[in-house]
Amino acid sequence: MSIAPSDTQACARVVPRDFRAKSGVEIFDGVFLGKFLGAGVQAAVYELVYADGTTTGRVLKLGHEGLSHRLLLGGMATSMMSLQKEWEIGMQLKAAIEEEDGKLPGFTRTCDCMAIHGDSRSKQVIFRGLMMEKIQGYSVAARVTDPTFHNIHYVREMLYQVFSALDTAQRRTGFCHADLGLNNVMEHYPVITPTLEERQRSQNLDAMRAAQDEAANSRDECERKCTPGKDEAWSRTGNDISLPIDSIRAGYDSMSGPTTAPSEKDAVVKTAL
Repeated sequence: MSIAPSDTQACARVVPRDFRAKSGVEIFDGVFLGKFLGAGVQAAVYELVYADGTTTGRVLKLGHEGLSHRLLLGGMATSMMSLQKEWEIGMQLKAAIEEEDGKLPGFTRTCDCMAIHGDSRSKQVIFRGLMMEKIQGYSVAARVTDPTFHNIHYVREMLYQVFSALDTAQRRTGFCHADLGLNNVMEHYPVITPTLEERQRSQNLDAMRAAQDEAANSRDECERKCTPGKDEAWSRTGNDISLPIDSIRAGYDSMSGPTTAPSEKDAVVKTAL
C-alpha cells in the first residue's frame, strides 16, 4: 500500500522483532528509511522515501531502545507510552478536524504507527513509533530570533493560524496543548522548488548507499572473524538491507513548484503535539 495524502485511515505497520532502524531498510511496500533527520531524548526521526530517494512526504518518529535512554527516561515503557499517546492524540485531531482534501490546518498530520512483534510465544505487538507529515521549513523560533527579521505581518499571521488551530481543536476534541512554544511551531511550505526537491532526493540516496556500503563492509568483516550461527555479531551485520537503488517507482510524477526560493510569506504554520 502506497502512502497517499488522501488516506483517511491509519493502521499499524508491524515489523520483525529484530528490526533495526538504518537508512536503506525497507519497512513496507517499497517504502524505505531515507536520510536520518535528527534525534531528541525520546525518539529519532527518519525521512520515508521510495527506492529512488523521492520523498513520500512522511517521516518516521521512532522511539529509542538503548539502555542509556531507558535510564534517562525512567524506563522504555514510559517513553513508548508517551509516543503512543502522541499518536493517539494526533489521530483524534485528524478524525475531528481533517478537511476533505486531507489537509490538517495548523497541526502536523499524524499517519500510521509502527509496531514490532513481541515475545515469540505470543501474538502481541509493541508500539515503536509513528509516521507523520514531513514539515518543510524553519522553526518559527529560528525565524523570529534572526536579528535581520522585522516582519510584523508574518508574526500576526503566524499567531492567527496557531490560535485558530488551537481554538478549533479545543472546541471539537477538548485538546489542550501542554508545551506550546515557538520551538514547537514550524513553518511549512506545501510546494518546494524543483532544485530543493532534487537536492533532498540526492541526500536520501547518499544516505541509503552509505548504509548499504557499511552493511556490506560489516558483513565482510564478520565473515572473516565470526562463526555463523554462534557469534552474536553475525546477527548484527545489517543483512536485511537490500536496496534497489536503480529502480524507479512507476507512475511517479515530479512535484511542480516555483523556480524561485520561497519566502516567509509563502508559508503556513504547523504546531507539533
